[in-house]
Amino acid sequence: MKNWMTLLFFAAVLLFSCDKDDNVNNVSQTKRDYLMAKTWTYDTLNTYPLSVYENLELNEYYAYVETDRSLVGAQIHFKTSGQVTVTLPSLPTETFDWRLVNNDNDIEISQGTDKDTLRSFDANASRFSYLQWTNGKYFATYKWK
Repeated sequence: MKNWMTLLFFAAVLLFSCDKDDNVNNVSQTKRDYLMAKTWTYDTLNTYPLSVYENLELNEYYAYVETDRSLVGAQIHFKTSGQVTVTLPSLPTETFDWRLVNNDNDIEISQGTDKDTLRSFDANASRFSYLQWTNGKYFATYKWK
């Protein structure tokens, strides 16, 4: 009986003294990591700041609504290779180049000499968003999930 108790004691000591490999789950991810972690699906378009919405002129309002509608179902995927694929409903998938600029705060997307900047981007496990200047007189916040 004493041998079993000793064996049980040492087994318990070994079991509880082993370091668990929690570092695998605690690796700190950057917003760049989250950006490339999945294919993002369009969710919401807002004016920035939100108060601008109430002051949109009629043509700006229609452009806003049309942009929002045209993106429903759109998907975007940033790849580690420096390419991004964009799929808009009923259009073929297009591939562009991308890179982080301005201290990794903005995303520059380019195709040849054409460039566009997605400003103040943020990404986490469930959401990706950025600001973009519109044809109107305001920024819009694009949100993807």
